[in-house]
Amino acid sequence: MDKHPLDQLTDEFIKDLKLQGRSPSTTCSYTSYLHHFSGWCKENNIDFKSITPREVKAFRNWVINHEFSESTINMIVYATKAFYDYLMEEGIVTGNPVITKRLTVRMKVTTPRFLTDDELRIILPAINKSLCRLEFLTMLATGLRIGEIADLLPQDIAVMNNSVLLRIRKGKGRRGRYAPVTDESVAQELLGRRDNVREQLTLFEGQPAKKKQPTLFGRSKSTLMRYAKYIADETGIAFTSHRLRHTFATHLLASGEPLDVVQETLGHLNIATTRRYAVTLPQSFFRLAAKIG
Repeated sequence: MDKHPLDQLTDEFIKDLKLQGRSPSTTCSYTSYLHHFSGWCKENNIDFKSITPREVKAFRNWVINHEFSESTINMIVYATKAFYDYLMEEGIVTGNPVITKRLTVRMKVTTPRFLTDDELRIILPAINKSLCRLEFLTMLATGLRIGEIADLLPQDIAVMNNSVLLRIRKGKGRRGRYAPVTDESVAQELLGRRDNVREQLTLFEGQPAKKKQPTLFGRSKSTLMRYAKYIADETGIAFTSHRLRHTFATHLLASGEPLDVVQETLGHLNIATTRRYAVTLPQSFFRLAAKIG
């Protein structure tokens, strides 16, 4: 059966994104977002080539009614706009009906959810029993995102000035950076892990090369997320790997590290993102308060 023209063009758009060097996570998300748009158009007999801004707004409202989060709603809008930008470049449509400033919804302002000391006392034993123990401890010691952890290669572990750094080749926004490992025991374990993986690679030299280079931990992002869910179920705490990143950032600021240093360490494009962590430091407020006894 031949593909619907909209689905065919969507495939070509995703292929173009890959050629531009967009990450697998981005292309996968865009595929999902545009699947919603394609399904809505076919269900409502909408001609995607002549769709009007009013009809695009109806699609946005349909997305809202399906209880997606605010960020997902906006990402679906942005993906649809990017798709129509592509259709314009290809000469398939003459204008872009997706007017983002009229379609995006207001985001709720949230503060990062770091793990409290009491939560860490419960979480750490569960992490230490996990098969992904070193991965999670590395997140807590570096603030790396889960995808950045999954993508690490053995050669991404570097020693400079007697310190262990992790090289993130393609972080969010495709930016590269180095992240310091702030826990000495974790740093030593990472060096041992690197050497073990290199030793395994040496043993297999001369055999047919694999198409994909083995990663440092050998586990995918989805696998790490699954193990994080196991820890949450075991402890009864709303644990996610991203809370380790929040905890790392909060501890850095609490120890007096400047905002710009924390920004670079976390790989934030905008320092305003880093500044959100400053409001999660209750101990800082306690230091300012007068003591009564």
